[in-house]
Formats: sequence, structure tokens, C-alpha cells
Amino acid sequence: MTNSFHIVNNSIDDFKLYECLDFVVQNRLSIKRLRNLLGFLKPQNYKGIGRTTFTADPFYLNKLTGKVQHWENTTKSLETNKLAKHKLLDIEKKQTDDSLIDFYFSNEDDLNSVFELLGNSTRFEKIETISGLKEVLPNSYGFDIGYWCGDFSIIADTAIKPTWHPPDFDDMKDIVLQLKKLNQYCLFDNYQDAVDYKDIYLSKKWAEENWYENNDDKEGDIKIILVRLL
Repeated sequence: MTNSFHIVNNSIDDFKLYECLDFVVQNRLSIKRLRNLLGFLKPQNYKGIGRTTFTADPFYLNKLTGKVQHWENTTKSLETNKLAKHKLLDIEKKQTDDSLIDFYFSNEDDLNSVFELLGNSTRFEKIETISGLKEVLPNSYGFDIGYWCGDFSIIADTAIKPTWHPPDFDDMKDIVLQLKKLNQYCLFDNYQDAVDYKDIYLSKKWAEENWYENNDDKEGDIKIILVRLL
């Protein structure tokens, strides 16, 4: 069992931000068709790993000098949650695993030290993600499927916030049947249901490919992940 800790957008704000993206506006007819097809889901309730993670952007750590800098010509505020972002970078200095897609907190103390500095903390949520566990824990939202310590979910990218690999409407009848098993948070309560969805998804030509990281990791990059509220 492996776990990690994250600060993510709350579900309502995250969905609102998605709906304002140029990509979504330009493809509003396809999105509307998807919403009609999946009318049994409430995408604004999605509590999975596919939500936007709080980062230090536009600040970053210059690994050559060890100093905090910010991107030139950024349109993002340099003052909003500045203390929290700088604290996050202090913690990131201690992270030694360069293979991960995104930064994550390795313990709750570090996570809380950043969260308590947020000036608008109601916009965010603290979650724990757990790989290798087949049973739900107290305060669990359910099982998601996607990249470990990344914000890509094959539930979100198919049914909630399609962006990279939107579904083929002519090839998703079996996907729809599986999606009807999702709970109120648009996640799976049952581990085997998550496995079944993953297998069906990976059989699709339009899906994200699953690469094996090494011979010991037969699950591949796309993993089944329990999401839990902290």
C-alpha cells in the first residue's frame, strides 16, 4: 500500500473553472451531448484525483541556485497565497523522487503547514490518495483510476472533464453501463467495479494508453486509487 497527500480544488469550483476553459467553450456541443448521455451523473460532485492541484505557480525553485523565482510575464498574481506557495517550495526541496508526474506531500504535517497559510482555504480540499488498497476506509470518497500522484483520471477525462482523450460516442455503450455504477462522488464504491471499468476503458482505441513502468509493476501507469477526505 502506498499513500500520498494533496491539496486540490473543491469539486464545485473545479468544475466551474473547467467549464470556462476555451477548449470547453469551443466544444460546447460535444460537451452538451456528453452531459445528455450521462444525465445520471452530477459532474460538479466529482471528488476524484482529476481535480486541479494547488501548486506554487507562478513561483518555482531554481535547482541550480536553490532560490525561489517566478515566471517572467506571468498573468498570475504574485501575492495571492504567496506564503503558502513559498512554503510548498520549501517542502519540495526535500523531495528526492524525480520520477513523479507532480509534486505531492508525503505526510499530513507538511500538507497542513501549507493549507493553514491559504487565504481562501474554502476553495480547496485536503485529500489522501492510496494505491494498493481494495477496501474503503472511513471518510473515503471511493476509487478513482488514473496516474499515481498526477491529476489525470480516466473517469474524469471520459465523463466529467474530458480534455485529453474524450470518448467516442459511437463506442461507449459498455462504458456508460459501468459509469452507472459510480457513487454520488462520481467514483466507484467497489474495487472490482473500478477494475472492470479500467479494463473496458483500456480496450478502447480512443483511450489513454497504459504503459508498464517495469516488470514488477503489472498494474501499469494507470492505477486504481482510493480517495479519502482528510
